[in-house]
Amino acid sequence: MTTHPSPTLFAVPPERVAELVWDDLPAGRHVAMKVLYRTEGASAGLLRMQPGARELTHQHVSGEHHLWVLSGKLRVDDTDLPAGSYVHVPAHLTHSVVDAGSGSTAFFVFCPAE
Repeated sequence: MTTHPSPTLFAVPPERVAELVWDDLPAGRHVAMKVLYRTEGASAGLLRMQPGARELTHQHVSGEHHLWVLSGKLRVDDTDLPAGSYVHVPAHLTHSVVDAGSGSTAFFVFCPAE
């Protein structure tokens, strides 16, 4: 996905979403992401975790992120989040994200810290 100029409407139809490539997340094991939107400092996309996958413990010093669990179940630190759950991770909070079931997918938004 290329960087999108704002402020204009930006829509990605399902056919285009399906065509986008899943990229391995360097700081994870069996974790992939698909970026749907990117602008300077912000991004949105899909995070796919295979059964037992995990992102390495990390923190975002330049921003915060939001996750909405679309399928499966994630564990963020000690909190289990089944499909339909939402979590906000503020900047500078050390955290981990782990698949807590048989695979999961989440929608993420990363926003620059204010």
